[in-house]
Amino acid sequence: MTYFGAIWTLHEPKREDLLAAIQIHATARVSLRDALILQSARRLGCEVVWSEDLNAGQRFEGLLVRNPFA
Repeated sequence: MTYFGAIWTLHEPKREDLLAAIQIHATARVSLRDALILQSARRLGCEVVWSEDLNAGQRFEGLLVRNPFA
């Protein structure tokens, strides 16, 4: 999908992604919504997740969290 000249990759979570997100939710104590975002980012091979809800500088299974407003 092209949006303003950029290419976006869509991730459609599968059953195993939901189960992995539940595990992240339980161990990292983040909301299930944030855990699913983290799992989707992992699945897509991202290295950085931009979020104002998670703690900047925190790492989740190889993902670095950055705050876009910091």
